[in-house]
Amino acid sequence: MEEYEVMIYSSAQDDLSEYIEALAVSSPGEATRYLELLTERAKALKTAPESRPLAKDMQFRLRGYRTFSVNDSIVFYTVKEKTIRISRIIFERPQYEGLI
Repeated sequence: MEEYEVMIYSSAQDDLSEYIEALAVSSPGEATRYLELLTERAKALKTAPESRPLAKDMQFRLRGYRTFSVNDSIVFYTVKEKTIRISRIIFERPQYEGLI
């Protein structure tokens, strides 16, 4: 089975860095667990990237965004050719409009 490449855009890397730095101050173990879970879920996409649902919001759905969750965050990604492009990782669910 052919695997897709996972690419994390700088905006998603910034989201992740900010969250992990803040979480590590209060709970280093939780920060590590979050990173492990995010990595595990992203790797699972490599063989079935379209297994996750399209985004609920119609403006994102029409642009091909799919989502998966990790704890209280939503990860937004698209699939182009053989690449999974993670665009944003949003940690406050109601506040994601206009970020992508």
